[in-house]
Amino acid sequence: MSNNHIFGTQKPDKHYIKRPGVYGVALNQQNDDPLKVAVVKVPFGYHLPGGGIEADEDHEACLKREFLEETGCEIEIHHPVCVSHQFAYSPRSKNYYELIGTFYAVTITGQIATPLETDHQLEWLPVHEAIRKLSLEYQKDAVKRAASNP
Repeated sequence: MSNNHIFGTQKPDKHYIKRPGVYGVALNQQNDDPLKVAVVKVPFGYHLPGGGIEADEDHEACLKREFLEETGCEIEIHHPVCVSHQFAYSPRSKNYYELIGTFYAVTITGQIATPLETDHQLEWLPVHEAIRKLSLEYQKDAVKRAASNP
């Protein structure tokens, strides 16, 4: 696993809120189809399934909860892909964030529920298209790394 890739530029005069999160990179290839990755389409863009770690959670519990909430799916977690940081400004919250993402290779084992987050839609996109559409650079990089070393 490669660590501490940094995306974006930290502005010295701004306060950054640290936001640790875990994300799953689920790859799937059937027959001669291109390699695809699971992404979540939300009203403001595309993201990998996953999110912020709650106080009482470890990475595994968080990732399983986030997949269930966002996609209604259960997952099997395999191995870490990378840990990356991205400095970003959110116009919606008007805050600066240091996003700290730990990315895992996962397999979706089945849909067991209706997603709780009704504005999230699971889509399988060819890797090159997902890299183009994902909103955050550190997530694009994690997909590139996972796809080059499945």
